[in-house]
Amino acid sequence: MTFPTLDVDNEEPGYFTLNIDAGLAQYGKVKRNPDEKIAGDEDVASKKWLVSNFRLEIGDLPCDRVAKIESFSWEQKVIKSEVGQLREDQKEPALLKIPNLKLTISMEDLDPWRDWFKDYIRDGEINDEAEKSGQLTFLGLDMQEELATISLVHVGIISLEQEAVEANKNAVARFDVELYVEEVSFDYYTTE
Repeated sequence: MTFPTLDVDNEEPGYFTLNIDAGLAQYGKVKRNPDEKIAGDEDVASKKWLVSNFRLEIGDLPCDRVAKIESFSWEQKVIKSEVGQLREDQKEPALLKIPNLKLTISMEDLDPWRDWFKDYIRDGEINDEAEKSGQLTFLGLDMQEELATISLVHVGIISLEQEAVEANKNAVARFDVELYVEEVSFDYYTTE
């Protein structure tokens, strides 16, 4: 599953990319009564989501001025095992590969992030107590409705770098942070 780059300066619609490795596919014609309704037949209005509509929370760190989260992908490995008399392949989920998160944040929030980096990396407080938890929430057009949430558990900081400042450029000064995440879960919300 691939998540797009989240950027507060981009008003484009957002899309997730989902690749599925089917365990079994069968071909054939399906006969059914044309008047019979099945799930998915009804017209469902899809909700628009913009890549600028997100909220990030990481422990007690300031995240209101996170300007960008780089695109990231989760990859679930599968193990094939032959089962039954015909030795048909059966796929079982295995290791979930979770990438690092790369954030761009306003310099106004530098101090608390730098303090965590200093304690965690420079002073060597790399342990479960120093890790943080949080969530990334995808928001509707009104910036209030929660469409989906990624829970982030055991988050640690890897790097913190200030972006290069260009002379005569009128732009917000920002810094970049890279975080590792050990556990994730994805929840999406539907309205009925």
